[in-house]
Amino acid sequence: MANFSAALRLTDLNDFIAPSQACVVTAQGQRVGGGEGVGAAGEVQLRGTGGGGFEQTRGGREGEAVKVTLHDCLACSGCVTTAETVMLEQQSAHHMLQHLPQRGAQGGEQGGQGDKVVVVSLSPQSRAALAAHYKITPLQAFRKLTSYLHSLGVAAVFDTSASRDVALMEACHEFVHAFRCHAAATGHGNGPTGTVALNGHTATPRVSSSQVGGLAASETAAAAASPAAAASSSAAAAAAAEQDRGRGVSASPPATPPPIPSDSLPQLPVLASACPGWVCYAEKAHGHYILPHMSRVKSAQQTMGALLKRFYAAKLNTTASQLFHVAVMPCYDKKLEAARDDFVLEGVAGAGTKGEREAEGGGEKVTEVDCVLTSGEIFTLLQEQGVDFMALDERPLDTMLTNVDASGYLYGVAGGSGGYAETILRFAANELFGVQLPPGPVAWQQVRNADMLESTLDVGGQAVLRVACAYGFRNIQNVLRKAKQGRCPYHYVEVMACPGGCLNGGGQRPPEQRKAQPTRSYLQDLEAHYMAQVDTCNPFDNPLAQAIFSHYLGAPLSPSAQAVLHTAFHARPKTLALSAPTLAASW
Repeated sequence: MANFSAALRLTDLNDFIAPSQACVVTAQGQRVGGGEGVGAAGEVQLRGTGGGGFEQTRGGREGEAVKVTLHDCLACSGCVTTAETVMLEQQSAHHMLQHLPQRGAQGGEQGGQGDKVVVVSLSPQSRAALAAHYKITPLQAFRKLTSYLHSLGVAAVFDTSASRDVALMEACHEFVHAFRCHAAATGHGNGPTGTVALNGHTATPRVSSSQVGGLAASETAAAAASPAAAASSSAAAAAAAEQDRGRGVSASPPATPPPIPSDSLPQLPVLASACPGWVCYAEKAHGHYILPHMSRVKSAQQTMGALLKRFYAAKLNTTASQLFHVAVMPCYDKKLEAARDDFVLEGVAGAGTKGEREAEGGGEKVTEVDCVLTSGEIFTLLQEQGVDFMALDERPLDTMLTNVDASGYLYGVAGGSGGYAETILRFAANELFGVQLPPGPVAWQQVRNADMLESTLDVGGQAVLRVACAYGFRNIQNVLRKAKQGRCPYHYVEVMACPGGCLNGGGQRPPEQRKAQPTRSYLQDLEAHYMAQVDTCNPFDNPLAQAIFSHYLGAPLSPSAQAVLHTAFHARPKTLALSAPTLAASW
């Protein structure tokens, strides 16, 4: 694979960073004037150094070079929103191939030194991109890709729908606890009783209407210490439903979540944090104002990496340091997410501690995700190696960490961006207000445009729970403006940087394919394929997710779950500060 261009320019608030443009950060950490008109003398050329950073050289000045990390590449006001073209040699298909065993890759490059056990995790959005491109079902695309990757020497191919269900379960409990803590602190937990409706449509109360309503502040505090008995009944129902689905005996449901300190919880409104482009923007542009509202739960990509390196490496007869985890994602920003220092393993077998690495002269970091490839890069790899994708066998899926039932069919949540808002709405309605929403898609109301949607749970004619989906930065900025002013009407917002959500990620198809089909038509095609012959399943009905909690994490929000599934966010400076030839900042 050819090296990627690392030059950046923001073209539009609802656009991705265009490739092959000039970076506007000088070696002095200041923007070069003129934006699009930056001349050769003001350009900063970034070249991969092979050590996880870039060498930055100011055009026209000999010898003026500094180390630039991924964080530094987001330093100008242009690329603060997304980083669609910031790449590394270590984040490429070539890098993955270098770590494969010595096997002949189909039609081209041989495997590498074979020093790692390579495992690939595939996102459902990338799976949909393959399915839409080849006009087949997601299951067929998944099986064919599994066959191809195994032929290269990949040890296993998993499905991030499984890790997403784990993250969703944790995020649901996080939100409910945050809601209760907010009610206890403000005294706004009292809710009306009477008719229950969702966007004007009558919902089904799990208890009588006289019992439906918000929790009083005292009741909320008690509930935070001793959650409602509904948790055990819903878990039992989930187990029964799982048996009905024909996937065999499910694992024991997670234990009752323990109380956790309020400072470990996000503030309302809770903002989803699975999108790294949005996270980068929040850290850079809004800092301490918005970060307290960010969900602490890791994305599906990082959850999969944490589970693989911490628990499943042994099942694959290797260690965390020898396991090379490749994630296939719809977005280039995911490469930046994988490179965050927050996702370096500590104290895991084969990983060592930061102190031990420093004592060894800065030994190899063991990260949760070693390499991220976009859907478009998979298309390019297939093309470069002359692979006839449709001629590939449909190999049975690797079931260790894949949402596949006993009959070999896929299942997962609906929603092209992860289904965070809908899943949390359903769970919170039941846990907080005793309302069991009817099956089928949640009714959404459009606000301003198709990328801003909301859904409201009404009890007795009063809105008691409001969630929203905000895609694209224009909608995000409207939500943040209201949140800063204390006027945000929502309790939870599913935030994604890409207009259209994750299905419309900038890495879903190569640039040449973007010209062949308009974005709107392409997005409709992806939506049609996304859940084609994929069974819709509540994460709490997933026996694999239940087993992960039971065997490894304990209860949601337990210390073990927080150590593995939670992360932190950091206010970032908007400009570089050079105190030495080497930049100190790291993303």
